[in-house]
Amino acid sequence: MAAAAIAANPSLAAAPWADLGTGSGALAIGLGTLLSKQQQLQQQQQHQHQHQQETEGAAAGSSPAVWAVDFSPSAAAYAAANAAACTPPGAVRVVVGSWWEPLGHLRGQLGGVLTNPPYIPRAQMEGLQREVGLHEPHSALDGGPGPGLDSIQVICAGAGEMLMDGGYIALETAGDDQAARVKSLLESSGDFEGAGVVADCYGVGRFVEARRRRR
Repeated sequence: MAAAAIAANPSLAAAPWADLGTGSGALAIGLGTLLSKQQQLQQQQQHQHQHQQETEGAAAGSSPAVWAVDFSPSAAAYAAANAAACTPPGAVRVVVGSWWEPLGHLRGQLGGVLTNPPYIPRAQMEGLQREVGLHEPHSALDGGPGPGLDSIQVICAGAGEMLMDGGYIALETAGDDQAARVKSLLESSGDFEGAGVVADCYGVGRFVEARRRRR
């Protein structure tokens, strides 16, 4: 989904992205690898001094392609180790904090955000499959009372301010009814356009995506 968004608007690859609730860092790693390749390709096309640009683009200390956020220090440390092993140097920077909190300095600059937040309604937590309920931290699963939108509402509320014009957002949800609610959240904010629900490999409407409306 992120690759398709970048293909439709290549300028998004030049901006930093965020992975909120990164956990093990899987999304950030995939995204960091994709963005590093896209940025390197753009640099090759746009600059005469290709060797210098390729070296600087992925160098440690340069602006990261992806900011990966998690409130758990232990999860953040795990994600940082995984990112260091699997992505170009400096492609992913892991920070500890709650959702948008550590990213205030990037207000209006993010090219996109991906997130797999806690979305399971609290009333359904006890009925989780054993392999999920016993091995995943409850804080990574419990979406709160009612429809399970506590974390998702925080993310949607801040996305309009954090994304650049045309910036992309994609969220994983519990599917179908919850996905429709999340789509409505983005649409009702007035900050987004092109909101839609994307099915997973089982045909469940699992993901919600949208673009930041131009200011």
